[in-house]
Amino acid sequence: MANRERAKHDSLLRRARFPVVKGLDGTTSRTPGFPTATRPGGLLGLGFIPRAQDLVFYGKTGRGKTHLTTALGIIAISQGMNVRFHQTAELVLQLGKAKRDGTLETMLRDIGRADLIILDWFGYVPFDIDGARLL
Repeated sequence: MANRERAKHDSLLRRARFPVVKGLDGTTSRTPGFPTATRPGGLLGLGFIPRAQDLVFYGKTGRGKTHLTTALGIIAISQGMNVRFHQTAELVLQLGKAKRDGTLETMLRDIGRADLIILDWFGYVPFDIDGARLL
């Protein structure tokens, strides 16, 4: 059973496609800009996932947004959830290619199976109207 659980965890981790696997080490609950109800410690319960709530982390470069979202994704995986991590511009390019190749439905079905979808660098790279529609 332990081997099966470890294999499942490893499979979920691979499918998430994190650029770097990071936990909550190095983060602080005193991160500026968090509303009281959503301090990092309050997010650990992942209650926003079953409620299908969107979370948007924004701020200057180097403030830990990717680190925190990756850590939340790792926690979700440890609870057996499917997670997908995408850099937004890269995802838009992949969606466009899938549409041209006729595999868009398959790709969307795979993304749709995820319990948690993390879109990183969302506001940093502009994309065209077709890319925005696919996203």
